[in-house]
Amino acid sequence: YQFTINMDINDQPVADAILNAVTYSKSMLPVTMDAEIPEEISSDELVISGVTVKNVQIQCIVSNGTTTYDKTVKTNGTGKFKFKVPTSAEGDYDITLAFSKKNLNSKRLTFRTSRTLTAQDTQARSASKAVHPAYSLLTRNLDSYIGKTVVYTVYITDIQQTDDEWIVTAALKASKGSYSNFLVFMAKEDPGLTVGSKVKIYGTCIGAYQVQSEEGDTSYPGFDYLYTE
Repeated sequence: YQFTINMDINDQPVADAILNAVTYSKSMLPVTMDAEIPEEISSDELVISGVTVKNVQIQCIVSNGTTTYDKTVKTNGTGKFKFKVPTSAEGDYDITLAFSKKNLNSKRLTFRTSRTLTAQDTQARSASKAVHPAYSLLTRNLDSYIGKTVVYTVYITDIQQTDDEWIVTAALKASKGSYSNFLVFMAKEDPGLTVGSKVKIYGTCIGAYQVQSEEGDTSYPGFDYLYTE
């Protein structure tokens, strides 16, 4: 069907408009989405919803290299449907919605979107996974913490720049100007810390860090620096 609208003022034509063609078919399966699929996803979950007719089988398949989500539902009398797709991983997501019902033509909708983690996303995730074992437990079982994110409230006791790396030494305990229970953090960029400050620091454990001195070598728990609060 092609529709044309003619507009008159005082029986005088002023404009006309030809609307988009409309196709009617008894076997067509109607689908209306509640919202467009965005080109960029900014959260860990994408809600895909809409409405069709009752007793429609709908399969939602999502992949970002491998299939990450595959769910099939059947609409009730309202015809409404909803899928909650996990999108916490970075990358491109290919989404397919397949609709089918007896005596109606099948319908297939495809979309592509992507997820890019911001610095705030990365920081929030590291904070949620961070552990803070007691210093004695950390040093005794240091290898078991390699790769894990830790968080401690520390006193910054020393900052040294070597080539393109900053070595930050921190202590968990301070008493009358004396520090103990040391940790060492390596940063690729200047962390902007000052000696003597007390901060909440996050890092990824890399194992023992060797410190050489005239009194001999000493090792402390070592970390790749993430950020401070």
